[in-house]
Amino acid sequence: MRFLLAVLEELARVSPSVAKAVMDQNLGQIGMLREYAGSDLREHYLGAIRTGEKQAAFAMSEPQTGSNVARFTAVATPVEGGYRISGEKDWITGAARRTVHFVVAKPAPGSREVGLFLVDRSRLGAGDGTVEIDDRKEKLGLRGLGEFHVRYHDVFVPVEQVVIGFDRTSLRRIMRHYNGKRLGQSAICLGLSKSALRTAFDYASARLPAGSPGHLAMQSTLAPLVGELRAAQSLVDWAAGEWAGGDETGAPSAMAKYVTGELAQRVTNAAAQVCGANGLSDKMPLVRLMRDARMLTMAGGASEVLRGTVAQHLDRLLD
Repeated sequence: MRFLLAVLEELARVSPSVAKAVMDQNLGQIGMLREYAGSDLREHYLGAIRTGEKQAAFAMSEPQTGSNVARFTAVATPVEGGYRISGEKDWITGAARRTVHFVVAKPAPGSREVGLFLVDRSRLGAGDGTVEIDDRKEKLGLRGLGEFHVRYHDVFVPVEQVVIGFDRTSLRRIMRHYNGKRLGQSAICLGLSKSALRTAFDYASARLPAGSPGHLAMQSTLAPLVGELRAAQSLVDWAAGEWAGGDETGAPSAMAKYVTGELAQRVTNAAAQVCGANGLSDKMPLVRLMRDARMLTMAGGASEVLRGTVAQHLDRLLD
């Protein structure tokens, strides 16, 4: 995990969108496939994803409920030889280009159980239902990645493509790997923050004589943020260790994500301010990094939701 986080951080210095695309094919749904799928399914799709032949999307959030699983309405109905999936998902990253969809569905609306089903759009034949993808989002940041609305119309999933079956532990198993993605997003926030600070420092240093009031003001603006960034990196490293050690609370990953996400917003805003009007122009990457940082406070769980997760486990975290 730590090696992958270092890779994502480095990629995010240049393009958070590319870093997130790489993350999506290594964490989250890929971890679920690797750990929970049957051997034949695992070997076939991991191999195809590894070579780039296929890419995978994770279809969880829904139009009216977001990521509130208790209110999900997408259902997977048992039929001979497998299941039929019907329902809607929204804000699904890469849904149009990624042929493999990992779909979270319930046996019936209101059920407390969920399952995870692999839908391969390239293998759907006559009578297997349809997948309708539309409404590409016009969004603030991470514009290198498409987000879409998806409708599954009576889509047949063979029993062999059930990654996680219905039971009371399914959501816990799904969220364990989803928390791995939150660590990946934390690393992306660190990378874009470091890029913004370096850009601002180099720009201001070239324009302001050392020791001048303007140079000293730049240093006093950036220095505290460097300290916060180093502390956040230690937090991500600790959270990665907790995740690797089997943490199931999700609190360490949640803490890492909201801390790095909120910090990335402050860092990119301060970096742009240091650079004056040019910092807010397309001549510099800071505007793009500001937009991407804002998106990362929402993708994978809003900061407010993540703080609630941490609050539920304060007693343990204070030990």
